Amino acid sequence: MKFKIKASELRKLNEGSLKDRLNEEKKKLMLLKSQIAAGATPESTSAVRETKKNIARILTILTDKKNKAPEATKGSLKPKEETKNK
Repeated sequence: MKFKIKASELRKLNEGSLKDRLNEEKKKLMLLKSQIAAGATPESTSAVRETKKNIARILTILTDKKNKAPEATKGSLKPKEETKNK
């Protein structure tokens, strides 16, 4: 089973797809944690760690995409001119 999701693959996805992928990863983590709590061994010992890292990657890319949107309008804003009262 494939655990690691490449950041380059995630950057190609739109925001809606990233949120769907995030929900899938969170469900997978919840399933793995419940397996451990029940005393069963998960499919892989590193599955929990990789799933957490995937969630972090997705959240990072979502944050980057949200922060890049306002940058396009930054150049259009004119700085306020200071008026000197003498």
